[in-house]
Amino acid sequence: MKKCTKEVVKAPIKLRMNEDFLHNPSAMCTLCREESYYDGSFFHYSIEGTESFVCESCAKKEAPELEAIREEALSAISMAKSYQATYIRKNIKEMIHKSHDEQIIEYVDLICR
Repeated sequence: MKKCTKEVVKAPIKLRMNEDFLHNPSAMCTLCREESYYDGSFFHYSIEGTESFVCESCAKKEAPELEAIREEALSAISMAKSYQATYIRKNIKEMIHKSHDEQIIEYVDLICR
């Protein structure tokens, strides 16, 4: 068997928003060549400067510092969603307790802004 003499160049891994994965729910990892599937998270890993996908287990081996950053980002997104949900619930409760005329006036005001 002929030994491969091709040098493997290590490139930095970066964390990306999952915009691409939403359209293509599976991708092959550039490093391990394993197929990965979209897991519903907001982020995925790739080789910096390229669109080349890197699976989570390879990213953890090659760039473990990104995992902490990813967890912080997911935590911040979760907190923001919670605040938004609380704000929406509050507005719904306020709207329910208003009279029909008050609701109509408020909707007209919103439309006219």
